[in-house]
Amino acid sequence: MIMEHVTYEGVANEENPKPITFSTEEFTCGPSVGREGMRIYRLRNGNWERHCPEILEVLGPAYASAERYTIEVGADYSENAFKTLWPGDTWTHQSTDDCAGTYSYLPDDARDGEQFKILRKGAVLDWWDWGTREDHRNTLVIKSWFIGGNVLEPSDNDGRPELIVPVSNEVIVTYVDKKSGKQTK
Repeated sequence: MIMEHVTYEGVANEENPKPITFSTEEFTCGPSVGREGMRIYRLRNGNWERHCPEILEVLGPAYASAERYTIEVGADYSENAFKTLWPGDTWTHQSTDDCAGTYSYLPDDARDGEQFKILRKGAVLDWWDWGTREDHRNTLVIKSWFIGGNVLEPSDNDGRPELIVPVSNEVIVTYVDKKSGKQTK
C-alpha cells in the first residue's frame, strides 16, 4: 500500500486564511485516464531504471467516450473526487502497489529482496477554488468523462493561478515474496 499526504500550507502573510477545494484526480488516477504522477524505479546493476508497465484499458467504453460530463463539486457522489483543506490541513490518499493501469504497481517478475524506489513526480491540479465543498454545492465542472476525466471547463480554472504540488520524497521499498515467507530488508 502507498500512502500519500498532501498538506495545504496556505497563502503567506494572509490575515484571514481561506480554505481551498480541489480535484483529487491527479492523485487517484493513473495513466489509464491520462495521468502519470506516481513513478516507480527498479534497482538493476546498481542503477535505478524507470518501470513503465503498459497502460491497460481498464475503463472500457466509458474512457473511449467523447461525451462530456458535468460534475457538481459539492454533490455527495463527488465526495472522493473533490476535497477541502484549510491552511495546515492534510489529506491522505491510500492506494495499493498492484493497481493495474498505473505506473505505481510492481512488476510481475519482482524477486525476493529486489529494491524499488517510488515517488510522485509532482502535479498541477486541474481544478481548485477558494472555499469549502459546501460553498461549491452548485459549482459545475465539465470533465472529459465522469469524475476521473480531465477538466474541460473552466479551461483556465476561471483565471485562478495553477496550484502546483511539488515532487515528493523518495520511498525505497524491498520486495518480499509472500510465498517464500523470507523476510529481507
